[in-house]
Amino acid sequence: MTFSFDKPSINALEPPEKGNFIRYDRGHDKSVTGLGIRVTAGGSKAFILNYRIGRRERRLTIGDWPDWSITAARDYAAELKRDKIDRGIDPLGERAAQRDAKTISDLCDRFLSDYVAHECRPSTATDYAALIRLYIRPELKRVPVADLTQEDVKAVHRKITEQGKTYAANRMLAVLSKMMNLAIQWKWTPDPVNPVKGVKKNPEVKRKAYLKPAELARVSAALENLRDQQSANAIRLIMLTGARRSEVLKSRWDQFNHRTRVWTKPGATTKQGTEHEVHLSRAAAKLVIRMYRAAKERAAIEGTRMSPYLFPNQGLRQNLRKLKRGEKPAKKTAVTPYQIDVKNAWAKVTAEAGIAGFRVHDLRHTYASVLVSAGLSLPLIGALLGHTQAQTTQRYAHLMADPMRAAANLAASKINTK
Repeated sequence: MTFSFDKPSINALEPPEKGNFIRYDRGHDKSVTGLGIRVTAGGSKAFILNYRIGRRERRLTIGDWPDWSITAARDYAAELKRDKIDRGIDPLGERAAQRDAKTISDLCDRFLSDYVAHECRPSTATDYAALIRLYIRPELKRVPVADLTQEDVKAVHRKITEQGKTYAANRMLAVLSKMMNLAIQWKWTPDPVNPVKGVKKNPEVKRKAYLKPAELARVSAALENLRDQQSANAIRLIMLTGARRSEVLKSRWDQFNHRTRVWTKPGATTKQGTEHEVHLSRAAAKLVIRMYRAAKERAAIEGTRMSPYLFPNQGLRQNLRKLKRGEKPAKKTAVTPYQIDVKNAWAKVTAEAGIAGFRVHDLRHTYASVLVSAGLSLPLIGALLGHTQAQTTQRYAHLMADPMRAAANLAASKINTK
């Protein structure tokens, strides 16, 4: 007896004592071959589609009854047969591929473990991890890498921008672009085109990059007034050497040769990963010697071991507080550098000096601009700053106008064209 594939008949189907059975869609002008309704011992009913790919028989679950109507199930089954099965495409195989597809969350994990952990400096790694944690993973974690579109990227960028975080939105684009370039390299997506490419960034206000002589004088005066002279000395050393903040904060006494006035920065602390010798000015050498004597004297007074670092860790500060309270200080002082609060100290200094929008790192640019304005060559300045690529120093080329003009006038004054 042929089963009548209609609503009353499906509702009337009783569940078996165990297992399941299927009644197929037959004998109707709209019937779809292979479509059936499966009834389980638990009483659930669902539409299924039996089909064959090559010599292999497959069964796909379409959806539960009555959430899916008979008409909807027939239409979907007919569409699958027409668009996929009849063309040799296995819908179940596609579902499995989608289920196993790498997602943006998977990409975040591999990017952090395989790339960031090995290729990036700690400060960069921290920034990348924060952008992933705050923006990329929450918005895109379930999106398959192969399915990420430019519209997806634009939507995330727009959402961050609407929160007033225009710079963060642009930084997110840069990190996501790097991630997708690696995804292409790792064969996680068949599309060789990075979907981040072409997404328009937010306009950024150009920051003040160099301090003028009068501003430098005001900064120096503000440093004298700063209560935290440890941070003040770190800022002074950055100003006098053009070194990066992280290089200064991690510097050790044994890196400085007071006789030759050379600071040898190990590759572990430099951005380029190679050892770099900094030839100190008299002022810089004098500052380091003064700090060394003060640190040595302080250690003798406190009866503690002198830290190997110019800017010692929290352990020393804890000992000082214990001494003030009449308590016994710790016997050991940790040997990892303590990242002193230069950022807050710098905010106080710039506020007193009346300078806005200027970062600690921009002191490095100021150091270079002073050298360029003095007429030194870009290769020499690059060597002083530790640049390994000539194009890195080229950013200061526009400041060469005055020294070159002075050189031209000097040449003209020596040449008689009468």
